[in-house]
Amino acid sequence: MYRADRLATLGELAAGAAHEIRNPLTSIRCSIQFLRKKLNDPMDTEMADDLISEVDRINVIIEGMLSFAKPQPLKKENTQLKTILLQTIQLVSNTARNEGIEICLDYQADQDDIFADPSQLKQVFLNIIMNSIQAIENEPGKIYINVTFSDRQNKYTPEYLIEVIDNGEGISNENIDKIFDPFYTTKKEGTGLGLSISYRIINQHGGDIEFFSEPGIGTKVKIRIPLK
Repeated sequence: MYRADRLATLGELAAGAAHEIRNPLTSIRCSIQFLRKKLNDPMDTEMADDLISEVDRINVIIEGMLSFAKPQPLKKENTQLKTILLQTIQLVSNTARNEGIEICLDYQADQDDIFADPSQLKQVFLNIIMNSIQAIENEPGKIYINVTFSDRQNKYTPEYLIEVIDNGEGISNENIDKIFDPFYTTKKEGTGLGLSISYRIINQHGGDIEFFSEPGIGTKVKIRIPLK
C-alpha cells in the first residue's frame, strides 16, 4: 500500500512537470526546424538534425511520464494468457534474434482463460522481456518463460504464476530494491518508468511481481495474476 501511494504521489508530480516541459519543448522544435531551412552548410544542417533528434528523445521521455502519471483504467475482458504471451514474444522476436538470444515458452498451466486487460498485460510482459534482452551481453543468451496455474481451494485464490528467467548480467543487491522506483534506471537510454508502470498494472489486477537476481548469473521475475 505504501508503494502504491508513493507511486500515485510521484505520478501527480510527474504529470505537472511533463506538461510544463512539453509546451516550451514544442516551441524549441519548431524554431529549430524553421532555422534549419535557412542553413546552407551541411555540418550546420547535421547539427540541427541532431538537436531535433534530441528534442524527440525528450518527448518520448515525457510521454512515458504522462503514461506513468495518468494510467489508463483497466479494460478487463475474458481473454487467453497464452495468446498474450505468444503475441508479446512475437513482438520482440526480431530484436532477440539479432542479439543472439533464444526465448523459450514452457506453458505448463492446464488452462489459459483469464479475466484481465490484455493490452496492459502485454505491456508488462513486453517491459520484462525487453529488460531481460538488454541485460544479456554474452551469447548464447537464453530467456525462459514458465507458466503454471494454482487453484487450490480454501488456501489460495486461483492464480497464474509467470516466471521470466534470463542468463543476463544480473542485478546487484544495492539496486534490486530500487527497480520499481520511478525514474530509476541503470540504462543509458532508459527512462526508469517501465517497471514502475508494470508494478502498478499487476497491482491493479490484484497480483504481485517480484525480482530475484544474482550478479553474473541472471535474473528471475515472478508475476502472480489472479484468474479473475
